[in-house]
Amino acid sequence: MKFHRRVSLLLTMGIMAIGLISFKFSPAEATAANKSSVDTPDTVATPTPTAVPTPTPVPSPTPVPNTLTKLDGNTEIDKLIAAYLEAKLSCDMEQFEGIVSDTAYIDEAYLQQRFATIKSFSDITCYSKKGAGNIDYVVYYTYYSEIATITSPAISIDRAFVYKDDDGVLKIYIGTVDDDVEEALNAINYDEDVQQLINDAYAQMEAEAAEDENLLAYWLRAFPNAEFDINSREGTDEDLNSVEDDSEGEG
Repeated sequence: MKFHRRVSLLLTMGIMAIGLISFKFSPAEATAANKSSVDTPDTVATPTPTAVPTPTPVPSPTPVPNTLTKLDGNTEIDKLIAAYLEAKLSCDMEQFEGIVSDTAYIDEAYLQQRFATIKSFSDITCYSKKGAGNIDYVVYYTYYSEIATITSPAISIDRAFVYKDDDGVLKIYIGTVDDDVEEALNAINYDEDVQQLINDAYAQMEAEAAEDENLLAYWLRAFPNAEFDINSREGTDEDLNSVEDDSEGEG
């Protein structure tokens, strides 16, 4: 069974050419007010040109790799994601105040439908990457849900966009972004380290669903667009849209 499409990302590298500017120094010609009244000296001193320093090429800064970083569980991002999950579980829009950029994007009816049978969340693990545009961090996080109809906790993987507001407070961004920013953020999904994290989470989801038919039924209800086939590795490929995305309402 496959829950998503495995995509290999081709990275192209640009080459920046640095041109050096040459300066030509030409001293002004000497003139005489009345050459007839001035004796020509036997020797004329040749002026020494002023040395012009050669511009030193400035090396391009080495780009810092945007590596997926596992957080230690005590960062502000960890606390924000934990609070966000609790707010989702409460199905109460007021609980999102101070956590998200705009509560107008919260769909209480969807939350009630999506999380009605979930009793609690546990073992939240966050991984962050640098974002783009007005998004400071893209956060992927795994967690376990205690589901009323399921014996064992079930793993999930989600994504959230985190930014700093005008007061420097971290919040989860929910809203629209420019097309180029959206493209850059979505491209991060296909980074090798992110793909590995998603593959690992889905492999565990697959194993859990194979062990518990009730869990399989739950996933089918939660993600109706995904196709599950626990008897075959050749199930329908699904792209990253099958990962629950906490940036609903974007662009």
